[in-house]
Amino acid sequence: MNPLNTVKIKDGESYRIINESDFKHGLHELCEGEKLSAQPSVVSGSSTGSTKADLEKLQIENTDLIADLKTALDEKDFLKNQLAKAIEDLESERAIHTAFMNDVNAMQSRIDELTQPIGSGDEVVEQVVNQSEAVAKPAENDYASWTVPQIKEFLASKEIGFKSSASKDELLALIPKE
Repeated sequence: MNPLNTVKIKDGESYRIINESDFKHGLHELCEGEKLSAQPSVVSGSSTGSTKADLEKLQIENTDLIADLKTALDEKDFLKNQLAKAIEDLESERAIHTAFMNDVNAMQSRIDELTQPIGSGDEVVEQVVNQSEAVAKPAENDYASWTVPQIKEFLASKEIGFKSSASKDELLALIPKE
């Protein structure tokens, strides 16, 4: 049996020991004072063919690794952009929050909104308002006794445009005669 020869190769700032038969010129670098033995290589006389095949394998692997590296770099750039956008959005939200916290009136109106009794949502309020208006609404053709908001609501329901500052007489004039 052949004796197992080892060599010390550079590995970053350190070193490692590998079998001499695994040493590849151009891929590995011997540490200072290390020499390959003069014994014939474990590979037979066709070492040139084997080296070319190994070189081709290494080139394919190198190409694959470069593609993987480019993909990883693209993903890193994408994530970096996403992080920058998230930070920008956070800063925007933080500014809005700070402005809200410094606006006492806005805070008070939000507190009032949140402390309303349960079930006093917009739909319930609209139903109650509609019912009370139906009860309080004067006779259909007696528009002169209606209030300005009632006349405006009637005109809006008929899709008749009017100025918001219009007087009661101007609004009454817009009501079509039936």
